Amino acid sequence: MISLSVVVAIRHKGRVYVGSDSQLTGEDHSIDTCALGKTWTHQGVLVGYCGGPVFENELRYSDMIDPLAMSLLQGDDPFADMAGIVRKMKDLDETKIEDLQVLFCYGGRIFVIVGSTPFEARDETAIGSGAAYAKGALRTLKKGGPRQRVKRAIEVACELDATCGPPIRVEVHPA
Repeated sequence: MISLSVVVAIRHKGRVYVGSDSQLTGEDHSIDTCALGKTWTHQGVLVGYCGGPVFENELRYSDMIDPLAMSLLQGDDPFADMAGIVRKMKDLDETKIEDLQVLFCYGGRIFVIVGSTPFEARDETAIGSGAAYAKGALRTLKKGGPRQRVKRAIEVACELDATCGPPIRVEVHPA
């Protein structure tokens, strides 16, 4: 099962609003719903993931995120730890590393890894196969609060990208 999808994050007044679709699209083009969701919290860090199950299981169930979580909790620079995550993912499957798309939210900040490149996002970002549609929607949708804008951006991605689909989940990560 491959998990092409969309995760959207908006930073607003010290909080990060994160939403995702829930569709799983298989290599045979079968469609299912992701029961666990594409976002979860690990040691106080909100994680959003788009990609295949091997990387997701490693992120979700191993201690791979622990050093990054500690850096963020202590106010240290997280980029060395993000690079460490990329190295570990390359060790798992170097041929799929360019498919890696994950975001981490903590302290009102949004950090992203796309492929082997870690960076800090500005106020709005999206990852996954529907990211371009969601980012376009965010640029034009300036009315409404951040929760409504995240939800609408994901709805647009779901309308335009066949690998994205409802239900949509939106949550707020405090500073």
